[in-house]
Amino acid sequence: MTLKGFIGKEQEVEFLKHLITRAYVMEKINVICDLRFVDEAKGLLSLPRASTHLSIIVKSENQIQVMEDIEI
Repeated sequence: MTLKGFIGKEQEVEFLKHLITRAYVMEKINVICDLRFVDEAKGLLSLPRASTHLSIIVKSENQIQVMEDIEI
């Protein structure tokens, strides 16, 4: 599951908290946000996870752009 454009709105945070703490079969959550919101998104990493296989990846859109430029 990928959430692109995360800006830390209450609804976004609550949705991700719900997935992290209740989705027992989820394996991966990508949170892509502006560099200004990376720290807020990283706060989700400390939540208890329902799935023992869940990996949460937080990236800024700036990092993604750099990676895309390198791949071309």
